[in-house]
Amino acid sequence: MTDIGAKLNIHTAFFSGFYAPFLAFVGPISEYNGSNSSSTQEFLTSVPEWIPFPSSLACRYHEVVCMNEIWNTKDATGLSTGDRQAKGTQGCNFILLKSCLELDGDYVSLLKDLYQKPVLSIGLLPPPALGSSSRSNSGDSSKNSNPEMFHWLEKQQPKSVVYVAFGSEYKMNIHEIHELAFGLETSELPFFWVLRKPEGIDESSLLPSGFEDRIRGRGYMCFGWISQVEVLAHTAIGGSVCHCGSSSISENLFFGHSQILMPMIIDQGINARFLVEKGLGFEVERNKDGSFTREAVARSMRIVMVEPGGKQLRQKALQMSKHIFSNQDLQGEYMHKFISSLGQLLTKE
Repeated sequence: MTDIGAKLNIHTAFFSGFYAPFLAFVGPISEYNGSNSSSTQEFLTSVPEWIPFPSSLACRYHEVVCMNEIWNTKDATGLSTGDRQAKGTQGCNFILLKSCLELDGDYVSLLKDLYQKPVLSIGLLPPPALGSSSRSNSGDSSKNSNPEMFHWLEKQQPKSVVYVAFGSEYKMNIHEIHELAFGLETSELPFFWVLRKPEGIDESSLLPSGFEDRIRGRGYMCFGWISQVEVLAHTAIGGSVCHCGSSSISENLFFGHSQILMPMIIDQGINARFLVEKGLGFEVERNKDGSFTREAVARSMRIVMVEPGGKQLRQKALQMSKHIFSNQDLQGEYMHKFISSLGQLLTKE
């Protein structure tokens, strides 16, 4: 598209679905090529040399293979994710980021230096306020389609329930599902688990034997689609076991929920390091091969939700919700500044 825009003398923008910290970790366009040093294990497991300020952005060993596979593997078009990112970034006139300088300003400033072109933050694009016309007219309310789960939530204490979900792109294997299930059970905390069944798995073996009976009343299982925002908005939800996808991060912190971090693919590990860096999440300990134990899951949940060691994290999540993620005035100001800057960029020769 950038090639077409250039031929027609039309300005083009590249809107990145990745957060600024991940783009800063990937680095300048010259590093996007899989043949360069960024594809090596040693490179990805350390903070890049071009980040000039204190940072914890680095992949874990188990994340390197996934990172390289998704970033560098070419599809039927002959392009990889890295190729598309490079073409879009290099060919556009300016770059748009789902970003807020109060949160990731250091990384946004770095990207301006790395890309040598305008980089505009357009805010975090928070979800519409519940009850707004954009939601009430959509006809997809979970409260109407699944009243049972909201009836269960109504029985729980405020800020006591852990929401558990891993997005639409990653499906856990059966071993991961069972280990997570035992972790949720061992935590002794109420939880709401949205589980997507892996292909080829018989429903009878999806969960550990007797699990649903043992957690009955304390846990709620959902195997179909739900409106995540409506569940996260419920007063019973207090924290989330989160895969660190950018949209889920924004939605969780919009409502001030503490985050138990379990990144799975591509940018999620770097997102997790950034959240820990900002005091906004606690990452579940993993083995070198990427596996996790039920004990690590349970321990992380209890720290984040109820133990004194997680008090500061819980407070920080609420503060960031109020001052940044759900601050409609601040987010609206970013959009107004973007529109103003857009006009100036389009008229500049």
